[in-house]
Amino acid sequence: MKTLIPSRKNKDTKVHHETCQILAIVSKLIFLNMNEKGSPKDGIVRWCEFVSLFLRKGIIVLLFCASPLLADISPNRPPQSNDTTGGSLSPVYSEANSTAISWLTLLDQGQYSATWSQGGSLLKDIVPQNQWVAAMQAIRKPLGNATTRKVSGSQATETLPGGTKGSFMIINYQTSFSNKPFVTEKITMMAWTHERWQVISYDLQTK
Repeated sequence: MKTLIPSRKNKDTKVHHETCQILAIVSKLIFLNMNEKGSPKDGIVRWCEFVSLFLRKGIIVLLFCASPLLADISPNRPPQSNDTTGGSLSPVYSEANSTAISWLTLLDQGQYSATWSQGGSLLKDIVPQNQWVAAMQAIRKPLGNATTRKVSGSQATETLPGGTKGSFMIINYQTSFSNKPFVTEKITMMAWTHERWQVISYDLQTK
C-alpha cells in the first residue's frame, strides 16, 4: 500500500488558493449610491472594504477596514473631546474605550459572529456575516490567545480620511498574543443618533 505524501507544489497551490479566497472576501468595492435629494443616508459614498495582506522582511501587515470616501454623515452627535490622554479621562473616551474592549473581548473569545452583530451598520452593510467570520477565522484566530492589551493612543475626530464626517473615536491598543507578542490593534468607532459607540473598522498590524 502506498502512502501519498503531498508535494511541496501541492501545498503551495493550496496556500495560494486559500490566500486568494481571503483576498476575494475582502476586496469588494461598493460604489456611490446617491439620489437626487442628496439625503445624508443616500448621499453617502458607499464604503469600500479593503484588506491588504502582504509579507515583506518578516513583517506581516493586515489591514481590515471600512474605508470612507467623501461621505457626509450628520447624525446627532455626543459632545466631542480630544482630551483622551493624560489627566482624567473624558466621558466620551471612557464610553468609547469600554465599547471597544467589550467588542475585542468577543473577538478574543472567537465569537466572530457576535462581533459582526455588534458592529456598526456601515461595517455590516459591506461585509456579510459569513464572510466576516471566514476572514476572522483565517486572520485573527492564528494569533492565539490575547495575553495583555493596553491603550497606546487615541483620537476623537469628526472627519476621517476621505472626508467622511461624523462622531468618531479611534483607539490604538498594544496587544500581546500567545503566537504574536507585538501586535497593534486599531479600532475606529462611530456614534449614531439612537445608538452609542459602534465599531466600524478593525485594523491589525503585526511585527
